[in-house]
Amino acid sequence: AGPELPALTEALAAAAPTRGLEIMQAMALPHALATSLANGLVDAPAPAAADLRAAERTPAAEARWRALTNALDAVQARLPDGARQEVLILGAPPPALLARAMTRAARVVISDPDPRRVRALAVDAPAIPGVRCTALADLEDGAFDLVLCADALHRAGEDGLPRLRALLRPGGALAAAERAPALLDDLTEGRVAGWWRDTVAADFAIGRRRAGAVWAAALADAGFAGAEGDALAGGEGALILAAAPDRAPQAVET
Repeated sequence: AGPELPALTEALAAAAPTRGLEIMQAMALPHALATSLANGLVDAPAPAAADLRAAERTPAAEARWRALTNALDAVQARLPDGARQEVLILGAPPPALLARAMTRAARVVISDPDPRRVRALAVDAPAIPGVRCTALADLEDGAFDLVLCADALHRAGEDGLPRLRALLRPGGALAAAERAPALLDDLTEGRVAGWWRDTVAADFAIGRRRAGAVWAAALADAGFAGAEGDALAGGEGALILAAAPDRAPQAVET
């Protein structure tokens, strides 16, 4: 059993003001859960651009973007002189990261596994030449050298990982900074039916989030090479690194 709501709220308040978003979510739970019990699970509402940006200003989100910035720097440091790369970012990147990416990128595309989030992000996307927002379904296979995922793998789901693999060129890299499974997420996000879609037994509900090692194993199953997951600083998630094989798989004649 998890902690009682008052204890959870008190613990979050002790870390205020940096935990403001989580505190508001916890305070809204009694009404939200009562509504869910009365009406059942609901479809996920369309996100608003302001809400997406606000969610990226929490300490945990900032830690994820720092980890992804470090991954970007490491990839750029290995580029030959004059070489430029194609970068795909899933999530709501801060302008500083976009500007940094464009120093060595021919193109940066902002997207998300949820098309509604892409439309929301496009509303206030930074006006940086070479940066655009595009739905994943509209992107060409094998077009990107680097994919950065900011708490986005759980929206793709394990069945969406092959699509990310297809978007990478041979030898391309993926870096994902993901939140760990948490009770608060299950309570807040779990009011949406899709959150529990991976559940296989009624007495053992499975939410959308995964530990880093689980994501690494799922990426390996999806055709990525060298997948590994390590804890982020602060212990609030994981950094998962993987790569597309250097060569595309060969067709087998039958």
